[in-house]
Amino acid sequence: MPTSNQAEVTGQRRNLLSAGEIQELSQRCKANADRLIAQRLSHNESKSARSAPRISNTTTDRRGRPPKQFQNPFFGFLGATSAFERYPRFSADIIEGIARLDWHDRSIGQGGSSKPLSVRSLMLILENLEVITSRDVGSLLNLKARHAQRYVKAVELAMPYLMKSRPPSLIYEMDLPADELVNTAHQSNRLQSPPVIESQAVPPTHEELRILRTALGDDAFVQGYLINAAYYKETTEDITTPCTEIAA
Repeated sequence: MPTSNQAEVTGQRRNLLSAGEIQELSQRCKANADRLIAQRLSHNESKSARSAPRISNTTTDRRGRPPKQFQNPFFGFLGATSAFERYPRFSADIIEGIARLDWHDRSIGQGGSSKPLSVRSLMLILENLEVITSRDVGSLLNLKARHAQRYVKAVELAMPYLMKSRPPSLIYEMDLPADELVNTAHQSNRLQSPPVIESQAVPPTHEELRILRTALGDDAFVQGYLINAAYYKETTEDITTPCTEIAA
């Protein structure tokens, strides 16, 4: 009769899997592992696609507020080499008043110095920039972005007053579409008015001629002589003989 140990061993053998069952279990584990790997790979791919930086089709960055820019109608008409020079009279009070404003955003009663903007820098902007932006102003004046924005705002505030205070000659030279009626009237006035040389050609009076004769001397009006009294003075003996010969 089998002993108790032999019966126990026989029961353990009966609980062991057969070769077919082991192969089936191996295939099932392999399929589960392949499915788990495929899920993990697809999850990583979708995560990397979401975290990848988006490449914009446009070359400019449109995030945030767009930079302020506006056209400068005085470009090419003001400057050291222009007819109105760098500091024209019609813009002096306007530019100086705008420059003296408080550009540092301090509340009333708060300490600290508030330095005015530079009048020369404001006129340089009107002279050299066709389109006014804070970046171009910073490059022109070698300023940081915050301070360059103050100059852009100052020119923007001064522009309507500068346009209203332009003299007729500058309005005619700028020839803007909004100034067509003013330019037509100015052109008609120029055609009707006499030239500048004719309007200034006033004959001298007798008193003015007398003063001129005294200043030049009597020998300046002797016939046969050039006007030389302004350069040297001849004596009476020097001019007596020629005068006698001319009279003879």
